[in-house]
Amino acid sequence: MFSGIISDEAVELLIASLYEAPEPLRAPVMGHIGFLRFLRLLVTFNWKRDVLVVDTTEGALKVGEVSEMQQLFKQDRSAYPPMAILTPWDRKTSVWTKAGPSQPILRRMVALARATLKLLQGHIAAGATDAFRGEDELDVRQLFRTSLADYDVLIRLNPAEVPRAAQGIDYREGGAQSKKKRAYKNLAAVTKKKAADTLPLVEHNPVALFVKDLQKHYGHAASFFYDELGGTTIGVVWDPEAVSPHSFKVAYSQDSAPVESEQEAGGKLMVQLNIPATLEGFKTLGRGLVKKLENQRQANEE
Repeated sequence: MFSGIISDEAVELLIASLYEAPEPLRAPVMGHIGFLRFLRLLVTFNWKRDVLVVDTTEGALKVGEVSEMQQLFKQDRSAYPPMAILTPWDRKTSVWTKAGPSQPILRRMVALARATLKLLQGHIAAGATDAFRGEDELDVRQLFRTSLADYDVLIRLNPAEVPRAAQGIDYREGGAQSKKKRAYKNLAAVTKKKAADTLPLVEHNPVALFVKDLQKHYGHAASFFYDELGGTTIGVVWDPEAVSPHSFKVAYSQDSAPVESEQEAGGKLMVQLNIPATLEGFKTLGRGLVKKLENQRQANEE
């Protein structure tokens, strides 16, 4: 559910660090060991106090250069993102993580990594010969199923309209997600017209575009989470300041409404996010893609 929040390059650098500087251990030689080390790195590394330096040039960074990069980081921690990763090519700014994750989302990532690591270690300690095989042993898919209970709103998508549905962790060949044949109109048109006049869609992903539109129009009021690998649900978390009564602010003026109790502070009318209208906006943006909305926050309050 962190697709688009942490870049693929940042994940690759995290993994590369396990092989570039594995001390005091040896570099992993098995995939699942590398995965365990990856989780352990996320959990044990002090992201608030330290910077992760990854030498992608096979030892070209000298000890003194690494120390200098770490010293610059400590001198001005606020100039770096919450997850700071430096390489020989970007020594003074964390290029691949400057856009995210934010501090709250990084804490969430660490918490999920800790829970996953605990589950795997407990399974191995119980005597499983191989934690990643066998129907009678651990079903690894549960490691990648994120609980949706903490999201305020769930945007359920029509599986037949998710182009990467086959990459979903619970995708079944012949199931509901695979019944609809994908016959794109422009592909059919190619048979009637010259290929030069009509070209097929390439890498068109309506889910990613929908999330981008949500962030553009409603990023001031909420954060959006989804799984680009076949995910059929978008999780929404409201900005606490937007949904709480507050005095009028330009940053939160869009989709705001007066508080029904007409509370005033210093003679100013209090406003808050108009959630019903905002949810209708979600539907409008995702028409044809959105199957239904589940307002979990309202259900919990009731």
